[in-house]
Amino acid sequence: MQKVLMIEDDEIEQKAFQKFMAIYFPEVLLLEGARDGIEGLSIIEREEPDLLILDIQMPDMDGLTLLRMIREKGCKGKIIIQTAYNYFDYAQEALNCGADAYILKPVGTEKLREVIVCCLKEGQEERQAAAARLKEKNQAKKMREYILEDVIGKLLTFEAKQHVPLEWIRQMGIDRLTGFFIAVQIQNEDHLREKSPEQIKKSLKSALKELNEETVVLRADAGIRYSVFVVSPSVRSLIWYQYAAEKTAEKIRDYFFMNYGVLIRIGVGQAYSEIEKLYISYQESWQAAAVSNRRKPFVFYQGNLTDAEVAGNDSEFAGEIQNLNSASGLALREEEKQPAPIYNVRLQEALLYIKEHFREDLSLQRIADQVGISPYYLSHLFHKELKSDFTGYIFQLRMQYMMQLLQKKEYTVRELAEKLGYHDVGYFSRVVKKYTGKTVGEIKRSLKKNK
Repeated sequence: MQKVLMIEDDEIEQKAFQKFMAIYFPEVLLLEGARDGIEGLSIIEREEPDLLILDIQMPDMDGLTLLRMIREKGCKGKIIIQTAYNYFDYAQEALNCGADAYILKPVGTEKLREVIVCCLKEGQEERQAAAARLKEKNQAKKMREYILEDVIGKLLTFEAKQHVPLEWIRQMGIDRLTGFFIAVQIQNEDHLREKSPEQIKKSLKSALKELNEETVVLRADAGIRYSVFVVSPSVRSLIWYQYAAEKTAEKIRDYFFMNYGVLIRIGVGQAYSEIEKLYISYQESWQAAAVSNRRKPFVFYQGNLTDAEVAGNDSEFAGEIQNLNSASGLALREEEKQPAPIYNVRLQEALLYIKEHFREDLSLQRIADQVGISPYYLSHLFHKELKSDFTGYIFQLRMQYMMQLLQKKEYTVRELAEKLGYHDVGYFSRVVKKYTGKTVGEIKRSLKKNK
């Protein structure tokens, strides 16, 4: 149903217009009239009328000022300006400001009806045309997604430049394709055995669309290896490439951990603008993934990797699944072991909140209130699904962050305590000793020794 709004401070005019609309346009919804510009703007923002009728003279502002404000806010409705003054300049300025019609008071019934019919018809045709364009655009976008996935999939079957079917690719409507591959290797794949690889692929692609509309997700090897191709609309700078790769890798890592509780290796190939070279990025991404580990959750390809580097990293990564950071010599206890798969939605929400706020003064009650469950049930979920208590889990995150800080620069015990959310330095030192068996000073010395 089309909606019409009159902005007019004269109550008699408003009532007369109501009767007019009831007789000649019963199928149209006439909104309750506004008495001034401010009230009118509020109704426009809330109701998005299809047709507005404005008076040039109003108590708080003139109609032309209101007209400009309406168009600046993006209102697409048709606008009729009415006035008792027969000034050509007014009419010209009104049309320049976005008015669709200009009528003089008093206006005859037939003339007003004619103008309103014309505006409503034009508005409806414009909306239908816009809807058709949007539908066509969405269909074209969907078709490009299918074509892009097909093209990328076929590219990976051609290893040599001379075998890449460039003519076929151009026939598919893709003359130029710039981007890079990210390789994803699932480590503890037992957690995904009952999951549909196609469903994982679909939901991962949906999650990555927040970062890049054109992202192709391919899978192989029974759903434990995934390749992600990130498309760039043009050749970008190195800064863009690194930023896009890091953000995408972080999104992928969080997706698999928060939804399935699995660890992954991630490798990033270099970006290429020549279609025939994209396969190289694919190979590079898997070489880089082979040397990623817990300390390096994702690795950029930086040259040829030796077989010894790739083979030697397998046992290292397996050991790191059980440890927070092997390089530090930190012996973590039961609370820091790799968590079981996470299925409970509330627990996922709690972990996301904790991840963003773990350096603050967190309590079980605060987290429970945030996700809408009782603290007792949240504690139960921690023990059941993470095999950890709340305090131990928070401490694990803080220790991981502390190790990252100490890898970069030297901090005093007090500085570390403040950065990790502890207000009492003595308490911080006791907690570290209790959970790790080492003092903060011993951990710092161990890190220095291993650098």
